Amino acid sequence: MLGEEVDNPKVTFRGTETVLEERIGILSKILYDFIKEYDKDKNYFDNLDQKVNIDIDAVENEYFYDIKKKITTLHEGLDDLEAYNLLLQKQITTLKKEKVDFILQITALNEKLDRLEKELGINIAVKRTKKKN
Repeated sequence: MLGEEVDNPKVTFRGTETVLEERIGILSKILYDFIKEYDKDKNYFDNLDQKVNIDIDAVENEYFYDIKKKITTLHEGLDDLEAYNLLLQKQITTLKKEKVDFILQITALNEKLDRLEKELGINIAVKRTKKKN
């Protein structure tokens, strides 16, 4: 290993020390360059991260009030629909009650008509039944 790096393959302490110092120097320069590039990249990505956060905040601020306004409009629309739904339910309930009242009136009138027929001695109940079908 060391014999390859020196002109004289004879290994000496000074020769080995020189080769190691050269290698340490080269590796130190490589490490320095790497750290320099790393710091540059780190600064770039830190700045990029800050820029992205600023852009996201800007987008959020830009659309926040629009989104809030649309949500408020949606809630108002839902409230209107719920009120209209309650009105329709009330109308349906009223119509059902009126229907029951009409059926009771019709039943009462039919009973009265049956009594009149009985008192008069006529029978038109069969004709009334046929007209219903």
